[in-house]
Amino acid sequence: MTAFPPGPPPPPTPEPVSPNPADAEPADAWRHLHPLTPWFRGGVVLAALLAGALAQAQDNLADALALIRSGGVLWVGAACLGAAVLAAGYSFVWWRFARYRVGADAVELKTGILFRQQRSFRLDQLEAVDVVHPLVARLVGLAQLTLESAGGADSKLRLSYVTKADAEAIRADILHRRTLLAAGRAAAPSTVTLPAVTPSPSVTPTPGPALAGAPASTLPAAEVPLFQVPLNWTIGAYLRSPAFAGAVVLLVVAVVVIAVSLVHGGLQALASAGIVSVISFVSIVGSTFKQRLLDEANFAGYAHPDGLRLRHGLTTTVNQTIPAVRIQAVRLTQHLLWRGPDWWRLRINVAGYGLQDASKKSVLVSVATPDLAALAVGAVLPGALAPATWALVDRALHSDVRPAGFTGPDRRVRLLDPWTWRRNGYATSDFAVVIRRGWLTRTVDLVPHGRVQAITVSQGPWQRRLGAATVGCHSMPGPVDPQIAHLTEADAARFLAAEAPRTWYPARPA
Repeated sequence: MTAFPPGPPPPPTPEPVSPNPADAEPADAWRHLHPLTPWFRGGVVLAALLAGALAQAQDNLADALALIRSGGVLWVGAACLGAAVLAAGYSFVWWRFARYRVGADAVELKTGILFRQQRSFRLDQLEAVDVVHPLVARLVGLAQLTLESAGGADSKLRLSYVTKADAEAIRADILHRRTLLAAGRAAAPSTVTLPAVTPSPSVTPTPGPALAGAPASTLPAAEVPLFQVPLNWTIGAYLRSPAFAGAVVLLVVAVVVIAVSLVHGGLQALASAGIVSVISFVSIVGSTFKQRLLDEANFAGYAHPDGLRLRHGLTTTVNQTIPAVRIQAVRLTQHLLWRGPDWWRLRINVAGYGLQDASKKSVLVSVATPDLAALAVGAVLPGALAPATWALVDRALHSDVRPAGFTGPDRRVRLLDPWTWRRNGYATSDFAVVIRRGWLTRTVDLVPHGRVQAITVSQGPWQRRLGAATVGCHSMPGPVDPQIAHLTEADAARFLAAEAPRTWYPARPA
């Protein structure tokens, strides 16, 4: 873990200098995306076509090999070239018709050739703004801006692609306008060209519990480093993960299949079995390798008045901004192989992020020790660092049996949950509910009282026979689903009676 010592506050950032209005383009004017966008869109379409062709070739491997042996390679190459030309041409025409603008209260995007579409993204419903730097686009200085809002599957807007400087400036402008709307006044149209916002390199970092304070009042603002996950932790965590263990098992099975095919079927059967095994191995291992190493390398967190900023990625870098008030719940997870170094993975439920984005955008820290976990959780939920609350979290993280002060299932439900009934349980503090469960994989959920959306008490037929019930503390959609399984009916009723007033009528905002 790389943590940064406290220091003096950052120096004030000078106000941006406004150019001559006669020479500046209005900030809310319609703009084109970057001229290189068609080339990247064409590449994506071509990659999708090639992926579909490979999938068909894997399903009909014998026919594909026969086509290659019969001299059809030239025809395949000509088809690929024609597909590339069509994809590039379509993307260029799409770019010519595409426009976007940042207005006083909304971001708008016009797309379409035959069927025109105009999407309006309201700033008062904005949940998060991310800047993504794909590998190839990053080489030429381009970035993708992604806006998230509360809603269903179609609740995001992407501006692909703009320059890196424009992406940072547009994000700062959008967050600034949202702040003005939240304060009750609209952002007046400006004639100032959007500047690139670059944090001062001389900023001395300070601790992060104050991150949940007031939003920024000026357009540019400096970032304060909070933590950085060492690369050797990321690599070690992947080598100790169930995904890597499954990849090793898959490799052994592939070797066995190839060996059996060689003995019984000769070289032709070996070639077929080898190609199928290699494609399957690469597709499965490649996805886990990309997610846990390439996408989560160089994981770092920064405090900013607009929210917590997370940066990670080796080939494709992501610059993610999450307002602290949008974080609804935190989950800490530890696999069996992570017990030695005492590593934990922190995931969050964020208002506006649905289940589709949970695997990519709901990671608070990819790999963390308990000290780093406390720093990260305290940055977004300062109340969690209160001694009474974090003492419960610490006991939940490290106790082999049910910790003192936790309420959980009794012996009557051991048939329903034979392995973990002695370990599962919950405890409450003035700030949050702490839920602990799991044996091979330990899980600790932290849910502030004021951010519980609903409480349910459910009871299946076997639970009714044993006098048990399951309590759910429902949060926003995401990877954290707080459940207290197999409590006695009396304990479930006591939890509901004690938690409902805190949830529905909180004494103070959490």
